[in-house]
Amino acid sequence: MSCLLYFCEWVSQTFLYLPSKAMYLKGPSFGAVGGWDGMHESMICSTLTKTDERLWAANKMDCSALIDFRFRSFFVIVTTAVYFAALYNMVSYAALFAMLWLYRKAVRCTALVQLPAR
Repeated sequence: MSCLLYFCEWVSQTFLYLPSKAMYLKGPSFGAVGGWDGMHESMICSTLTKTDERLWAANKMDCSALIDFRFRSFFVIVTTAVYFAALYNMVSYAALFAMLWLYRKAVRCTALVQLPAR
């Protein structure tokens, strides 16, 4: 069971967390939501808190914690969107397979029924 959990964590880390973090820090600007165009961390913190950049250059640990906190809020949106997209796809495919199964069953039933000769 732990191997399955490790695999799920690895998939989440590789395909969701790391690309989202790269998009958040280096992607195009979306205002206060993210996409910091590859700015330096102290500049990001300065923008977020509307304080002097030198303050954050001196407090790098606090700045990293602030950016990580803001990224985790952004990541909740990403994971929720992925969850609903996956749920939509699963429901769509289940409905498609159910319709195909019913169609196939209906075709079999009509093939078994013999029409009376005229």
